[in-house]
Amino acid sequence: MTKFPLVSLIVPVYNVGGYLNECLESAIGQSYRNLEIVVVDDGSTDGSPAICDSFSARDTRVKVIHKPNGGLSSARVTGMNAATGEFVFHLDGDDSLPVDAIKSLVVKQQEGDYDLVFGNFRRCFEDHSEDVVREWEEDRGDYIDRIVTDLGYPHFVWGILIRKSIYDNNYIAPEIGANVGEDLQVLPKLLHYSERIGKIDDVVYNYTVSNATSLTYGKSYGRLLQDVRSVDILREFLREKGYEAECEKLKRARHFMLAYGIVDLLDKISADEFSTLKGYYDDSSAQVNNVRLDLRCRVVLRMPNRLMALGVNYAFRGMSRVKRVLMRR
Repeated sequence: MTKFPLVSLIVPVYNVGGYLNECLESAIGQSYRNLEIVVVDDGSTDGSPAICDSFSARDTRVKVIHKPNGGLSSARVTGMNAATGEFVFHLDGDDSLPVDAIKSLVVKQQEGDYDLVFGNFRRCFEDHSEDVVREWEEDRGDYIDRIVTDLGYPHFVWGILIRKSIYDNNYIAPEIGANVGEDLQVLPKLLHYSERIGKIDDVVYNYTVSNATSLTYGKSYGRLLQDVRSVDILREFLREKGYEAECEKLKRARHFMLAYGIVDLLDKISADEFSTLKGYYDDSSAQVNNVRLDLRCRVVLRMPNRLMALGVNYAFRGMSRVKRVLMRR
């Protein structure tokens, strides 16, 4: 076991010029010095490429790769292929690190020769921040079960020190083109193949949630499709590895994701997009039992086309407004 292992920070960058200086300053300013910082400029069209190059000129540990735009998963895979560290740590270009983040994770890793070490993180809004305790389970099966039971549970690959051989030996990578939901494809696989998992109570990651250019910001037709695709990829992996109970939970979670996703997006999608999503939903309905959606959702999703669904949805909204007015009297 290497006493001071080389850690590769993988930093995908796409049009995050307003955040990138802080991100890279926090990387080169880490109290743990045995780092390489692999920055992948994914075809940025703002000032990000020049910022990347300026940091490379300042610090020889910063390696910059400029590539045509291919999306977050492509940038991360490019960074992983270039990384030479015994451990890797994912850092998005609009986020940053506390000064002792990597040191704290490495110290814990050395205590138990862990394959993965988690830390807590901080959500950074425009006007405030809040610390989030990243709950965990020592048993990797329990951790995977926690993720599939609640898809809103933090399943990000950032904020984790990861032994690189877990990736390399098991061919773990997100599907190229998956720019949202890609972490859901990856983290359960890392957990499955890791023998030992550790956790520290320190905040090791500052997550920016106010960046409107982030790929994880907002709802859209494309995002919903990619989220569903990521769930399907994870289901296939879990089925292959014998996680039958988790597969059933994920099937139900997928159904809820489609149902409420469609209703939330009714005002934003076209008739053809509604038909596509409705087809996924109808197929999902045939595979699940005893799933209770709220009344509005059930009625809206019985409509054969978007116009009728919109009409029903507006009617429910109107009834809700009337109810609120009456309750105030």
